[in-house]
Parts: sequence; C-alpha cells; structure tokens
Amino acid sequence: MLDRRQFLTQSTVACVGAVGAGLGLWTRTLSASDLGARRAITTWFPDARDPAAMRRLAQAAVDAAMSAGAEYADIRVVDRRALMVSRESSLGYDWSYGIRVYKHGRWGFGYGVDPTIDGASTTAQRLMANLGTHGAATSSTQLAPAPAERGEWATPVEIDPFSLTPDDHVALREGVAAAVRHAFLYHGGRKGGPYGYDTAAPGLQFLWTGETRVFASSEGALTTQYLARAIPMFGAGGNQLQAADPTMYREGYGFEWSIGRIVGAASAGFEIAVGPKLQDQFVQLYEEALRWSTYPRWHHFPVGRYDVVFDGTLTSGILARTLLPALSLDRALGLEINSAGPSFLAPPESMLGTQVFSPLVTLSADRSLPHLGAAKWDDEGVPTQPFTLIKDGTVIDYFRGRRTTMELADRLHTTPRPVYGSSLTGTATRDVVGAASCVSMAPASHGPSLDELIKGMGSGIVARGRVSRFNPSMDPSGGNGMLNYYEPAACYEVKGGKIIRQLLSLGSTFTTKKFWHDVKAVGGEDTVQQYAAQTHVGLIPSTVMQQSYAPAVYVRGVDVLDLDLMQGA
Repeated sequence: MLDRRQFLTQSTVACVGAVGAGLGLWTRTLSASDLGARRAITTWFPDARDPAAMRRLAQAAVDAAMSAGAEYADIRVVDRRALMVSRESSLGYDWSYGIRVYKHGRWGFGYGVDPTIDGASTTAQRLMANLGTHGAATSSTQLAPAPAERGEWATPVEIDPFSLTPDDHVALREGVAAAVRHAFLYHGGRKGGPYGYDTAAPGLQFLWTGETRVFASSEGALTTQYLARAIPMFGAGGNQLQAADPTMYREGYGFEWSIGRIVGAASAGFEIAVGPKLQDQFVQLYEEALRWSTYPRWHHFPVGRYDVVFDGTLTSGILARTLLPALSLDRALGLEINSAGPSFLAPPESMLGTQVFSPLVTLSADRSLPHLGAAKWDDEGVPTQPFTLIKDGTVIDYFRGRRTTMELADRLHTTPRPVYGSSLTGTATRDVVGAASCVSMAPASHGPSLDELIKGMGSGIVARGRVSRFNPSMDPSGGNGMLNYYEPAACYEVKGGKIIRQLLSLGSTFTTKKFWHDVKAVGGEDTVQQYAAQTHVGLIPSTVMQQSYAPAVYVRGVDVLDLDLMQGA
C-alpha cells in the first residue's frame, strides 16, 4: 500500500485525465507495466481510512467548533477512489473533510486534508476564529427540522472492482469490444478497412468509484456510508467513428454514432459486468446504430421551424442540461448568481403551484437502489426519499437543503416543508447545495413507441443519440429561461410518417420554458433511456455525477439551424 505522499509523488499532480478532470481527484495514469502486474487495484492507493477513525475525527472537529462558540456545526469526511478503464487507464484519489458552522446569524465553511484529529480540530477552531469577519450573514437563523440519524449503510457490492487486477479490467473491456466486432462482421462489415482491424473500440470506457462518507453534527447525527458506483459508457463522437476505429468501418455507408450512451450505470460493483448481459446491451446499441446508418445523407437542409421527435437518450440529456439546474433552490433563491447562475424558475414563491410546462411533463427524484446516486442519507445526514418536482407541468418542489428550506419557509410565511435528502457536494472541500442526483421524467402510460411517435408526427425531423454539443445561457430577466444551443448526434428527415434520409450538420436553439411547454406527445416505457454526466453545483463549484431518465418526446416548432452555413462551409 502507498501512503498519500507516495501516491501523489507517482501521480499527475494537477487534476487532469479522465478521472481527475471530471471528479476533482488527484490522478495517476497506469503504465504498461502496471497493467501487466498481477496485483489488486487497491494496492496503488493509500491505505483506506478506518471508518471508526473517520467518525472519531468527525466528532472531534464538531466538538472543537462547539467549544469555540458555535451554535451549530457539522462535518463531512470523504475517502474516495476511482478507476477509469479506457485506452489509457487511470486512478483517482481524494481524502478531505469540510466543516460548516453557525454563530450569531453567520455561516462559515472551512476544509482540510490533515487526516489527524488534531488537524481537523485546528481547522474547526480557525474557522470559528475567522467567522466574525468572513462568515456569510443570512436571514435564516435555523435549519429545517430533520432527525439526528445515526447508523451505517453500504451499497450492496458482490465483487469489489478495486480488489481485481488491471488485467481483469482490461479483459472486460476487450471482451465487450470483441463482441461489438463480432456484431460488426455479422452485419456485413469487413476486416481491414483504412485504419486496421485490431484497434479497440474508441470510446468504450468503464468508470468505477468507491467512497466512504462520514457525516456528524452538533445535533447528534453520525452516519457512515460506503457508496459504490459503476458507469459503463461509449463516449466517441459524431462522424469521428470511421476514422477512430476500424471495427466501425462499413463498406458503402456513412456511420451515425448514435450509441454515445451510458449503459447500465448503477450503484453497484463489478458484478454488473459479469455474464453476457452487459455485452448484449452494447451489441444491441451497436446494431441499432448500424440500422440507422443505412439512410442516404443530405447536407444543407433548409433552416426553419420544424416539429421534432427526440429519442429518449437525447431527451434525458436535454432534461439534465435545462430543467435540473433550474430546479435547484439555491439558484432559484439567487444564492449562486455569481457562480453557477440564476434560475428562470424564480422567485420560488411565485413559481410553486404554477403550471409552466406541458401537462405531459412530470418529473420526480429518487435516490434509492439501484440508481447511480443511491444513498440512505444525503450530505446533511437527512434520509433520502422519493419526491415530485413537476406534476402535470406544474412546479411542485425544488432540490432543497435544510438551510434553503428555511429561507423558502420565510418567504412563504409558512412552516418549513419536509426535507427529502437532496443536499449534495462532490467533494468535502465544498459546501452542500440542493441538487439533482437521479431524476426521471414519467413516460406515457401505454404510450407510443418511437416509431409510432414518428408516424404520428407525419413530417418533421427525428433527433437522436447523445447531445454532441450544448451551450446554455441564462436569461433571468427575459422570462424565457435558458437560451440553449445544441447539436444532436444525428438527425433524420421524416415525410409521410417515414424516415427518408439522414440530415448532416444540424443544430437548434430553444428556450427551456418554450421547449418543455411545447411537448405534444410523450413516448411509452420502451422509449425511456438514461443519461449520466458530471456537472458543477454550488457557489464554489464542485463536480457531482447526475443521472436522468426520459422517454422520447414530440415537440412542436423547434428552430433548426444549418451548422455548415453558420460556419461558412
């Protein structure tokens, strides 16, 4: 085992690489000799912290803050590790704690990495000493009521991915790539191609994370959780496919890379990759992309306003980029206006109970297993519960922490609402914020399939696959919400209810409010797809992983752009 100093000595110190850049971890790229070593992945990390020792450190820090005059104090302690297996595999590691205190109308936050009780206690004492001049004044002098929970919980894991060797992980990736190659040959592909046949699938990646989180508060809460997450994904983009990988080369056809998806992401261990199920999912997506690649291609489609059917993958991505940020109460209250930005769903006292979107839009949050962000308690020690955010187009609730719930109650002149466990922080070095973890848009009961939505549209465009580019800009004053520019992975023209050709280089602009207001039909359960991505939350941003599920949707009057004309091509 390495200690933290040795790990960092052998690491890329800046947060770079597939793991570190996204999750804010120290990273270390595995060399060729590492990959051939018959030793467990865990031996490359510093020794795992004993949860009991983490609890003692947490309690000592809270006690130190209270002894220094705090009226309230809490702490989050995190020991986290990650493994990204791709063409260039890497490790990520984070050990840190964050302390939040309250006294005389001011909140303060500080963090540290010294893993000793003395170090954490000193951090708490210094935080209290600086609170009078640097603490954030607030009108809310209380936290919303919540039980002082005590206990332990762990994601059920049958096979710990960190107990396996690098060879085990490489073998998994190569096995899936071989299955995709077999499907390629079966469906008429040929060996060779202009780039050689033996290159691995370009964007095939597996991200495994495991973290121990301890929360303690002066109210008596003390919780310990081990959270394991598995994220298999294809991540290659657009028309790079043929140039990137010969297994995707197909004589006579262009190839639409519509399988840029997260596949089976869940709170779980390596067991989700054991057996044929995962390979079958990847192959199914690949074969689906092959079927969609046979349409003739067309440049310079006329600019205009068209009806569009979005498949579930694209809808879930747009959902994550538009509604989820707007539904953070921190943003709706203006607490992040100088960082992440405002929300068009503001002020919350005017929006709650107001129908803003199509009555076909219902949105709910759920952190139960097997969802990617499954946990028994959130980062304020509050038990997680499913709850509804939007019901039949009406705003019902926001992602709220205990502090923002009290501020909302002050504005509404009511008793505080129940808290449902939606406080998050990506790292202990950042304060908590109300944010999405796993959110689902309800499909239509016995609703149409994707083909039936296309047929019902008659004429228009089908947009599918992942969002290859998405640029939102907030417009709090105009009342229209975000102004979004996006490029879908692939578009197709529809006439007479049938797809006739693939349309190249299309993009679109829309405002969030109008987009979700103009949803005219929603697909059934079989059209639901998932999206998962890293996103930044908080006044001083931290990175969290969010997962969203959505069915296909039919939207009226979407503004479509010709990107080649915009770029002078």
